[in-house]
Parts: sequence; C-alpha cells; structure tokens
Amino acid sequence: NTVDLIEAMYTLDHDYSSLYLPCIELHNFRLSNQQGKGENQDIVMPGFAVFRGDKLVGYLDGKMGRGLNWLRNQEKSGVIPVNSQEGSTVSLEIIESKTKLKPEITDNGLTINVQVRISSNIGEIRSSENIVTRHTLAYLEAQQEQIIKQEIEEVIKYAQDNQLDFIGAGEAVYRKYPIQWQD
Repeated sequence: NTVDLIEAMYTLDHDYSSLYLPCIELHNFRLSNQQGKGENQDIVMPGFAVFRGDKLVGYLDGKMGRGLNWLRNQEKSGVIPVNSQEGSTVSLEIIESKTKLKPEITDNGLTINVQVRISSNIGEIRSSENIVTRHTLAYLEAQQEQIIKQEIEEVIKYAQDNQLDFIGAGEAVYRKYPIQWQD
C-alpha cells in the first residue's frame, strides 16, 4: 500500500480524516546455506502507523493492515489460507477485489455498509482429496468470507475505539450526503 505525499497533506488538512502511513522495519533473519550459518538484514513492512492530526497514536499490525487495505480498496493480491472439511490446508489466491463504503442515513442514524467483492483462485492444496465439488468450494468460500470480515471488523473496531477515521468513512458520507454533512 502506498500513500502519496499529496494524499497525506490532504488528509492532514481535514479534521475529520486521520492519516495512516506504511511502516518499515529493519528485520534480522538467520541464513542457513552451504557456507554455514549467518545473519542478514532486510526491510519489511509490518503494518501502518496511525495519526490523530500530526501525532502518532498507534500501529496496525500486518493482519489489521490487510483489513485496512480491504477497507481502502487497495487489497489487490495475496493469499488466504483456509482448511477443507477434512482439515487439509488450501491456499486461496486473491486475483481481484473491489470494496465500496455505502453510507445510509435512516431514522436510526448513520450506518455505513462495507461491500467487498473478491475473486480468488485455488493456489495450493496440501492434500490429495478432491476439493473441486460445489459443496467443498462453498465451504472454502465461506471460510474466506469469514476471515475477510474479521480482518475488516477488527480495523473498524480499532478506529471506533480510538475515534479515528483512517478508513475513509467521513469522505464516503461527504460524497453521498454533502448537504447533511454540515449537520
């Protein structure tokens, strides 16, 4: 996930939006090769830093980072491991996704529905069982949906608990209801 400087400046200019930026970390890892053992370093992206105004307030780890990517419509590829009914690991490879935040104002107040459409392939199967049956594919799909839902709900809960809007909810409401936005 990338955040352009222009996008960061725009976010800082609006009181209703919270800035998030990708984190980088220097990670040590051990090598085992023909010359023996050694240690090497690499840069990894463990998640996102979240800000209130220009103050750092917390971090989203890798799993929550993917939940944020779902919400911001920026999760375009990846792998979701699930289990077949017999317990075999099946890796579902994300090939396409589209997320929409759909605000609705009703008598009960404001709600925002999150609609995620995803296409995925079976990337790897660690078993010899036949998983290409309608019932088994529906079972795998339900697990994938539950994992995505949990990742998204965890990020929404974090945003609500910390009273931050880094997911773009305010922007979605403003686009759909510009007149009511002032209220």
